[in-house]
Amino acid sequence: MLKSREISCGIRVCILYPPYVVNQTGVVIGQEEQGRGVKTGYWLIQVEDQDMILALEPHEFEVVTNE
Repeated sequence: MLKSREISCGIRVCILYPPYVVNQTGVVIGQEEQGRGVKTGYWLIQVEDQDMILALEPHEFEVVTNE
């Protein structure tokens, strides 16, 4: 499982949930915040090749490595 400190803006991820975007790639654009800067635990993911941003928990995506 990813820890919040291992996730950062700009990294590419493979989306594991929700079903309508499973296995698509996205880019982390930031951590979701409530008013006054309170972090929600969700990360904002821009789905590549689509005009869509998702708010996902770390277990709902995995980092794409370039190996």
